[in-house]
Amino acid sequence: MRGSLVATLAIGGLVLGCSRDDRQDARTGTAAGAGAPAVSDVLEGALLVDGKPVGSMQCRPGANVHIFVEVATPAGVLRFEDQRLSWNGEPLSCTRLDRSWGGGRRPDGTAYWRGTLGFDCRAGARTYAGDLRLDCGAITAEERAQLDAQRARLRAQQADDAEPAGSGAN
Repeated sequence: MRGSLVATLAIGGLVLGCSRDDRQDARTGTAAGAGAPAVSDVLEGALLVDGKPVGSMQCRPGANVHIFVEVATPAGVLRFEDQRLSWNGEPLSCTRLDRSWGGGRRPDGTAYWRGTLGFDCRAGARTYAGDLRLDCGAITAEERAQLDAQRARLRAQQADDAEPAGSGAN
């Protein structure tokens, strides 16, 4: 279905889905700006607003100064950008914001985003909680390989940084 849900998944009675940019190169049939066929988007997990699960979700990656991702729901839009969450444009105050992600902007202006978000937040009296795994923007095999290499480098760096001084091999 062009421009509609690409992937759906039932979790605990919820139907989850991700939208994607269906622009394709007429010559190759691949996603616009990509060199290899794209993989369907994925959105897994739970998003609670005031303790109640949202009915459906769609993920939308984008790019301003920073790469961002939005999770659109019937109740509103959650946005992660520049290490912060907001709901319908209102910044959230979070007691937990666990994130691991990577993404990019293509030459044609489209974006992709892959990662996880775990959070417990509030704005006024309203609460927002979730544990999500997102793979959005029709990521190509080449982009996926770049994200995997970037993740491996970051994890190696984190392991090196965590090693106590003087514990290296002689």
